[in-house]
Amino acid sequence: MDEKLLKLLSEINYPDMERDIVDFKMVKVAEFTGNDEILIILKNITNEEKFNILKKNIEDKMKGEFPEKKVTVELVKKEVKNIEVGAQLGEKEKSLSHIKHVIAVGSGKGGVGKSTVAVNLAIAMSKKGYKVGLLDADIWGPSVPTMLGTEDEHPFVNEKKKILPIENYGIYMMSIGYFIEKNLPLIWRGPLVTGALKQLMNDVEWPALDYLFIDMPPGTGDIQLTLSSDAKIDGVVIVSTPQKIAYIDAIKGIVMFQKLNIPIIGIVENMSYFQCPDTGKKHFIFGKGGGEYVAANYNIDLISEIPIDPKVTIQGDEGVPITEGLPGSPVTKAYVAACDKIVNFKYKAK
Repeated sequence: MDEKLLKLLSEINYPDMERDIVDFKMVKVAEFTGNDEILIILKNITNEEKFNILKKNIEDKMKGEFPEKKVTVELVKKEVKNIEVGAQLGEKEKSLSHIKHVIAVGSGKGGVGKSTVAVNLAIAMSKKGYKVGLLDADIWGPSVPTMLGTEDEHPFVNEKKKILPIENYGIYMMSIGYFIEKNLPLIWRGPLVTGALKQLMNDVEWPALDYLFIDMPPGTGDIQLTLSSDAKIDGVVIVSTPQKIAYIDAIKGIVMFQKLNIPIIGIVENMSYFQCPDTGKKHFIFGKGGGEYVAANYNIDLISEIPIDPKVTIQGDEGVPITEGLPGSPVTKAYVAACDKIVNFKYKAK
């Protein structure tokens, strides 16, 4: 894209917002075509009225700078309303082979904050300067769009009929949540679920990434096996909480991935403790030592202990994860420490 045009576009804010359309990652094409035309193509805009406002503002801005040139402003038109389950998939080499590291974030059971961990790891890794994506593979509980403030977004497809990932907070993301109606349960049997997940991997135009985090659904069934074989996972982060009822299920996940010969990067102990802001004393509300026990007995690393902080819930509900909204918090520092371990892990040569 032409830098001069991008600079001009960065002076145009999205209607009723204080952020510009370049910062919002809404510009797909900005270039001079031939000698007499400027072509601007926008993406990720679903409101026709606001697109028309932007179109006029862009035309006025460009004509003010280049009065002799014709200005064309278009929108990536084709929106994906739903996934065509069971469609023919491309070869594996066309899907995730251009991504350096595919990292699964898994747990043996629900309720341990796995999706929260996946979201915040992705953002923390992006803030370290890496190019990062996040695939929400939790089909029955797709919470990533809400936590990333993109639940009202609708993906588009490009000219190659590939789904374009949604962008926010410096990461690229995709979720089944963008294709289903809010508050309606997804009542699908196994083959439909695995088919949809394959499409989210193979039919999405993922850019070249340093890390793609996959928020795995809880459990050790067909979906985990499908993702493990088709996504070419390079390593797994296991999420648990300190109490026994959580880590005995985390162990099942560890054993499953070990049987599949997928390396375990380590375990993240979420909700590890609450540190009183007045006294600094740590209170182990959900018990103590579960992560250390698993690490010691299964020869894996305890890569981070994430403290309890009510702001985690508040930030997630508001669509601004804590690693984005409170970069200096103890919770964010714990996620950064986990990312350091992920970066320094000795991956198998591809």
